[in-house]
Amino acid sequence: MELNPVQTTWRHTEEARATTEKRTELRTRLIDAAEAEIAEKGLQGLKARDVTARAGCALGAIYNVVNDLDDLILR
Repeated sequence: MELNPVQTTWRHTEEARATTEKRTELRTRLIDAAEAEIAEKGLQGLKARDVTARAGCALGAIYNVVNDLDDLILR
């Protein structure tokens, strides 16, 4: 069975686009959650666990879109 290079490329392009859209949506949710946490608790009270809980994602997910909380705050 031979793979058609055009079909393979299209599928990978669609998968990449979906992945990019999911990362963008996750980044937006995390930024919104961080802003809300800062508004409630102040910058000193900001914790990754609280941000991810508010954003509705796993703790490790935050590091898929940012390097650390400082990076998230700067966005």
